[in-house]
Amino acid sequence: REVRDVRFATKVMASRDVRDPFWVPVPFEGPILPGPIKVAVTKESYGYPIHPEIISGVDRAADYLRNAGYQVEEVETPSIKPAVDAWLDAVTLELKETIDPLARQHGSKTIQDIFDAYYQFGKMVDYKGYMQAVANRSAMVRNWSVFLEEWPLVLSPFFMRPMYDYDHDETFDGAKDLFDAMMYSYSINYLGLPAGNIPIGLVEGRPCGVQIIGQRFREDMILDAMQVVEDQVGVLAHQLWAQM
Repeated sequence: REVRDVRFATKVMASRDVRDPFWVPVPFEGPILPGPIKVAVTKESYGYPIHPEIISGVDRAADYLRNAGYQVEEVETPSIKPAVDAWLDAVTLELKETIDPLARQHGSKTIQDIFDAYYQFGKMVDYKGYMQAVANRSAMVRNWSVFLEEWPLVLSPFFMRPMYDYDHDETFDGAKDLFDAMMYSYSINYLGLPAGNIPIGLVEGRPCGVQIIGQRFREDMILDAMQVVEDQVGVLAHQLWAQM
């Protein structure tokens, strides 16, 4: 519910476990960077009709970080569009080959229809195309790593429309809109970059957040920046519970 909860849980998950084949012995608290820490701001929507109050939320978060001593500038970041397309083309093959049989066996017709919609969002690759996608991903990650060396944090939108009704994704158009609106989420996940989503307030009466992306293994820096925003906005979960 709060940044401190996320920090605690992330520390626990980052601890050594011999059952985790991808664990690496990286200290959770990284070296202190010479200040001020640079934050790149992007509001690029890639053609999606981003809600103006979400743009305002990104601007407010930028001001909070700037007032806290960060060097915050709106700059051009590497495009997330290649990662968006790769997710829709390559990860859907993973879904179809792994989770889809379970959805067909145990899922409702609604769940099965949603899965069918996923497979129409992009151009699903074959196995050869999947291998090429893995190679292309390395180039994308390299481009972002180079950028993050100069700009260790990136402030971006997270979900580019007001939060939707529970059944919004139960039609093809609704599911497609959902994926287009959340492209900053799954594209950064596809690249394997750490990122935090921090509430910035309400849009049309529903929660809205911004995303802070960081260097690999620097979740500590992301959490520090998230804490700055939370200190100004307050804990949105507490505010929502108080309304009930």
